[in-house]
Amino acid sequence: MENIDNVQFEQKIIKITEGDNAQQMRIKLKVYVKIKTHTPKLSLTDYLGTIEFPLEEGKQFPNIYWKTEQMLNNWERPVKIPNMTYHEASTLYMFQGGYTKEDLSKRRKNLLKVFHPDQKGEEECAKRINMAYNILRPYAK
Repeated sequence: MENIDNVQFEQKIIKITEGDNAQQMRIKLKVYVKIKTHTPKLSLTDYLGTIEFPLEEGKQFPNIYWKTEQMLNNWERPVKIPNMTYHEASTLYMFQGGYTKEDLSKRRKNLLKVFHPDQKGEEECAKRINMAYNILRPYAK
């Protein structure tokens, strides 16, 4: 989606144990995905899973990318990131400065009176109005 700035993977070591011999260790990592959006309050971090692998002295750190990619493919939580920026949302609601929660609710109600499908408006317009409302709500005073 165009509102996503970047996607990062973060790994945290949760356990290091000795392996089968003195020159081997087993490492257990927790893997998280961080999705950053244009609207910081809508960015998210979510737990993907755990990876465990052996690490031997004098050998290169194993490539765990394929396991991380597999976890991401099996990620069941849907990513609900709006395809709209804060600027686009404030333009839709015609806000130029600060606004209160009451101002936001009144504008939403007035826009939906005109553009709601029950009022012979388009469903896509109503979805955009609601999406903009969800983006602007955390910033209301």
